[in-house]
Amino acid sequence: MGVAVANLQRSVPVSRARVCRIAAAALATLGRSGSEVHLTFVTDRVMRRLNGKFRGVRRRTDVLAFPLESPDPSRLLGEVIISAESGRRQARRRGVSTALEL
Repeated sequence: MGVAVANLQRSVPVSRARVCRIAAAALATLGRSGSEVHLTFVTDRVMRRLNGKFRGVRRRTDVLAFPLESPDPSRLLGEVIISAESGRRQARRRGVSTALEL
């Protein structure tokens, strides 16, 4: 599978089918159709903790991305952690749907 989606939060609806479709299209556009990407949706609280752990910044952020390419023959391109709550706030500020922002 090219795209794996984990939704570890409950406050913001996330359409796995839509996210997979868009991420697969992005991989194809980049010429990386054979690659895999993992997308994980979390709460602001979890994101704040992860941002502190991996970047030393103890505040929330909207996205953390971890490239995982290596010289070894692995299809895994990277891991992207997304704060669904931050996405919802940004969507409101921009006047777009939460689904579009995510």
